[in-house]
Amino acid sequence: MLSNRSITLTLKIAVTVALLCVTISLLLSLIAYSNSPYNEERIAPSVAWGHGLTVFRNRADGPLLSVLYGPVFYLLYWPTTLFRHATASLA
Repeated sequence: MLSNRSITLTLKIAVTVALLCVTISLLLSLIAYSNSPYNEERIAPSVAWGHGLTVFRNRADGPLLSVLYGPVFYLLYWPTTLFRHATASLA
């Protein structure tokens, strides 16, 4: 029979390996995703919001930015607002 210590050690090793695999998978996905031709369109609403424009507008208000994601999308790309233009954050 296995002791509690060996079960705990095995579980810790399994969780560590699983987290390492997930981290590597996420990093590889980010590398592949960075070459997408639509990155400027994804970042533009966050940059507009960061520079004081309202992102959610009606037809008479101004440009309509179309995204398929909810407002959390803008928060994910919020660090790109540190740059003046959307394309500068991708360089």
